[in-house]
Amino acid sequence: MENPFHVLEAKLNSIETLLIDIRNKPNVTPESKDEIGGVELARKITGYSLPTIYGLVSARKIPHSKVGKKLFFSRDELSQWVKAGKRASVAELKEKARTF
Repeated sequence: MENPFHVLEAKLNSIETLLIDIRNKPNVTPESKDEIGGVELARKITGYSLPTIYGLVSARKIPHSKVGKKLFFSRDELSQWVKAGKRASVAELKEKARTF
């Protein structure tokens, strides 16, 4: 019968090797990788309809880029734009009033 401590030590060494490999790889994570897409990406992130997105683009109220006739949106910029419109909850407003 194999010593269970040797089995655990082998598994820990394997985990340690994997962690070292991950640490040495370039810092590219799904959260840090900015995705560029068209209006479908904008619809997916904002939940707005196509006409609403085109209206926001026309009014220059939504972050976008335009190359020729094609519109491009950045996932990071859209996420920041949505977060910038966050409204305070009742509890947050009460806390702010209390500390004022």
